[in-house]
Amino acid sequence: GNTVKITVMPKGSGSENMSAVKMLKPSDGVEGIIDFVVRTVKKAGPNSCPPLYVGVGVGGTMEYAGMLAKKALLNKVIPALELKKLAKTDEKANLEFRILKEIQKIGIGTQGFGGKFTAFAVGVETYPCHIAALPVAVNLNCHAARHAEILLDENTIIPKNIEPEFKISFNERSINHFSYKKINLPFNKEELEGLNAGNRVLLSGEIYTARDAAHKKFNECLKKGEKLPFELKDQVIYYAGPCPATENEVIGPIGPTTSGRMDIYTPQLLSKGLKGMIGKGTRSSKVIDTIKQNKAIYFAVTGGAACLICQKIKSAELIAYPELGPEAVYKLKVEDFPVFVCVDSKGNDLYNVK
Repeated sequence: GNTVKITVMPKGSGSENMSAVKMLKPSDGVEGIIDFVVRTVKKAGPNSCPPLYVGVGVGGTMEYAGMLAKKALLNKVIPALELKKLAKTDEKANLEFRILKEIQKIGIGTQGFGGKFTAFAVGVETYPCHIAALPVAVNLNCHAARHAEILLDENTIIPKNIEPEFKISFNERSINHFSYKKINLPFNKEELEGLNAGNRVLLSGEIYTARDAAHKKFNECLKKGEKLPFELKDQVIYYAGPCPATENEVIGPIGPTTSGRMDIYTPQLLSKGLKGMIGKGTRSSKVIDTIKQNKAIYFAVTGGAACLICQKIKSAELIAYPELGPEAVYKLKVEDFPVFVCVDSKGNDLYNVK
């Protein structure tokens, strides 16, 4: 025809990295499909910023099942009660409802802190396949689940500046509704050791960004006996890389990346005096032990809320590795930066509290 539909779905790797594909046996059937999807979500834990939209692709070939799973994330979200009614007469809706019901039993909950809403929707797309195969792919998307589409024809004029249909605002009343502890950086020893897993905290002061590439450079510096770009003692590292800032922003959207990827470097940095880390997702037992040994702390910040988070940053200075682009090291001045204590100085882990 004379139209082209373009669909865009920006998506973080916290959810994309936890996606999976498996070649099941045809005899595994529907029960095998459900089991694989549930195990994939369980393994993802908090890393994918739940509650999730879970896309499932069944059929085709290995690589096509992956495309189906991604496409399923663009399906219309059907509320659970409505889906339950449809499940009585519609085979695909029945599979979606059964998967959703089993996922909610896992108990991962919002942001991985426990609860009965681990997913807000499940989408399934299917395709014919060889009788000897049953490829199944699972593609996870975080709670933000952003997407947009446009239908182009010969009369379409794309505006230069597209205004979003929503306003970004930080609801101070919602913050005041909870009990937050205000902490000024650098840490006071008594204040830090008085924080417990689960505490809500508003941080003010200086923190530094560093993620995968910067941590690799830190490691190379320490191996050579060279100085790091900033003094580690009593500092806080935020696992994040900012988007480009617009002319009215101090810094662009700057959400957390998955902390577990930094685990290989973290014990060494803690032994050199690092006191705090901010990110999302679980940490290894080795990192938790080192946090406890060094009386340090690990915070989580809400994933998928990068536009809100950047409003709490009052200044940003690029201090090292500009060649790394968004993975360069920035010194940030933050004010009332909202975080949760995930691993406290005593080694208590919020993600493992039942």
